[in-house]
Amino acid sequence: MDKSTCSMSIFSAPFKHTKSKTLIALRSAASKFYVYPIHRLTHEQWRTNPTKIVNLIKISLGVSEPLAVRSSAASEDGLEHSKAGQYLSVLNVQSDAQLIQAIDDVFSSYGTPMPSDEVFVQPMAKDIAVSGVVMTCDPESGLPYYIVSYDESGDTTVVTSGGNGTRTYIFVPGHAAPEPLRCLLPAIDEVIEIVGIKEVDIEFGISNDGTVVIFQVRPITARWEQGGRLEGQLDVLLQSLNRVGASIEDVNRFNNSQGLVGDVLGVMPDVNPAELIGTKPRPLAASIFRHLFTNTAWATARANFGYRDLRAIPLMHMIGGTPYVSVSASVASFIPATLPHPIAKKVIIEAQRNLIREPELHDKIEFRVVPTCLKPRMQNGHWRELFPSLSENEWASYLDLLRTVTNHIVTGDDLFDRARHGVETLESAARTIKLDKNHGLLDVLSLIEKVHVHGTVLFSEIARAAFVATDILKSLEAEKLLHPGFLDAVVRASDSVAAQLVSDFSALEPAEFLKLHGHIRPGTYEITVPRYDDPSSKYFDWINRTLNEEPTEVPAVDLALSPAQISTLSFEFDRTGYAFDWPKFEWFAMKAIQAREQVKHSFSRLISDALEILALVGADLGLSRNDLSFLTLPEIALALEIRTDLSSFLRSAVERNRQGWETTRYLRVPDLLCSPKDIFGFHVFNSRPSFITEITVEGVVTDVYGASLKDSIVFMENADPGLIGYSRTASRDSSRSTVARIPICQSERANSVFPPLSRRQPL
Repeated sequence: MDKSTCSMSIFSAPFKHTKSKTLIALRSAASKFYVYPIHRLTHEQWRTNPTKIVNLIKISLGVSEPLAVRSSAASEDGLEHSKAGQYLSVLNVQSDAQLIQAIDDVFSSYGTPMPSDEVFVQPMAKDIAVSGVVMTCDPESGLPYYIVSYDESGDTTVVTSGGNGTRTYIFVPGHAAPEPLRCLLPAIDEVIEIVGIKEVDIEFGISNDGTVVIFQVRPITARWEQGGRLEGQLDVLLQSLNRVGASIEDVNRFNNSQGLVGDVLGVMPDVNPAELIGTKPRPLAASIFRHLFTNTAWATARANFGYRDLRAIPLMHMIGGTPYVSVSASVASFIPATLPHPIAKKVIIEAQRNLIREPELHDKIEFRVVPTCLKPRMQNGHWRELFPSLSENEWASYLDLLRTVTNHIVTGDDLFDRARHGVETLESAARTIKLDKNHGLLDVLSLIEKVHVHGTVLFSEIARAAFVATDILKSLEAEKLLHPGFLDAVVRASDSVAAQLVSDFSALEPAEFLKLHGHIRPGTYEITVPRYDDPSSKYFDWINRTLNEEPTEVPAVDLALSPAQISTLSFEFDRTGYAFDWPKFEWFAMKAIQAREQVKHSFSRLISDALEILALVGADLGLSRNDLSFLTLPEIALALEIRTDLSSFLRSAVERNRQGWETTRYLRVPDLLCSPKDIFGFHVFNSRPSFITEITVEGVVTDVYGASLKDSIVFMENADPGLIGYSRTASRDSSRSTVARIPICQSERANSVFPPLSRRQPL
């Protein structure tokens, strides 16, 4: 069959082709891949004479191999509806009786089969080394990325069943693929040529001898933002990615000029922008976060503690619409200020090598990649192995200076007094605010600046103290100097903010509760996300809650240690060279974790109120919350300075920024950038989960836009875990099919977890 004829006879043809007909056409035209022999049958044929059909299958396919019986309904794999995975497939069919039962079962999975509905039978795949699925466009945007999910176990069901061990590689056509997938590329090109469209979903296997086997091809039916086909979009995508590459090179050039060797950038290291503002934040959220934290506050707090002073170097860079943290800057900011530059340079280089070697640690660099404080027994062992380029004397000097920084952080007498005064200052400022139309853009900028002056440096110091406390406690648990779960107990005992929220929800009327906590929004910096007190929000079930006349008593957490344990810890602290004993450290750890959440609760109120005032001002100017989310703080300040037509000036900025955001919105970029070329092809890796309790919950999975959040586990793309919205207590509902049973977990950098509101005490 001529390929040009074949390409007009499959997806682009005016008549409907089934899955089996597509595979038959591919089999007859293939030269760069293989399709196993196929025997297809309609429901009408099967219903008429099953025995005859079984004999025909045995003749056409042979009986020496196990068989696969697969669905091929008329409603499957169309241009408008995919129904992928909706119908049954039966594998490893051996006997005639099994074959009859399998065909019956597959037809039954259609519900009420039409006479023309089909099932097809093939030999089972053999000698498969790699199997997976490749989509030749991004199903969300239609951009011409190749997205390959694959497994190297030889089990052809792992990827399609969602099993463990699957890897995902995303790349732009024409760019390199990893070794196991290289022979796949010519096969993809030929499949596209035969079927006549570019947007296809291909199930494949690669045998040990490098032969590509195609199991299924279906059109991708996603509704794309821009509609239509992909002709011409590859050039546009490449132009966008080349601009992103130039931005990366600019950042790397600047960092290297500042002595920050290494080119690694990540979306989750350090201040973790991916978690707090998302991987594609709108301009307003990004500009507020940058102004408050990543311009100077992050570095000021660390310099105050004795780390290197990096206040002249920005930590976060917007690249391709995605906020990236400079790993070299982050690592450098955790190095003691007086460590000689040659040693510091080695630490920066080695830390980035460690991260490249284990990229799944990109959200845990302070705990697993570079030491930020001195922990017991660091002289040898794991940490020493991570820095082989340091001589013994250099390593000893490094640890000595980390000891000085650690002692300074833990024994600093005024830190928690400053935290208390900072909370009082922020709360006092918040009490004077009335959310009405008597405010203007100057009030918005003033509130943000109050957070900057009174909140973010202080918060960054407190957060660093909490990280040090957490890191040391984790180390003591790992060395079996504390029992497992002790850190969890400290968190539960010290987290007064979460405990107070639970208590207030059970004891207060809605108006009273919202007066105290109504400012909280799951996306702290995003104006389009409703606050707790927004009438349209669905965060709370006020009707079905359990009311207590008195605030709920939180059971005390037993943190008592035996005299022998305390003696062992004291000995270990003395040997480490700490200037504090165990009681002092335990008090410090609880206060740091507690103060971190108190300061955040307070400064988030001013940010939230500033966004609400901006929304009121915007409404007067004809700008919606969605419009306002595309402004930046500098543009708001400039609008006040120019004082021409305020509405027109801001609207012009909104449209310009919206266009820029849309341009980069669907660009696929890796979580960890080790080289500019990574944007053209990269693996998506799974981060190691961080479990903060041993508790598990069950519930139906939904997202924040679900019709009901009751009795559900809510998945959120990004949300600040310290001030995240509560979900209801999760319980299994047998009437609904999609159920998750998961441990309660979150990022290690979040030192508390907010429990479900219907519980009587914190987790």
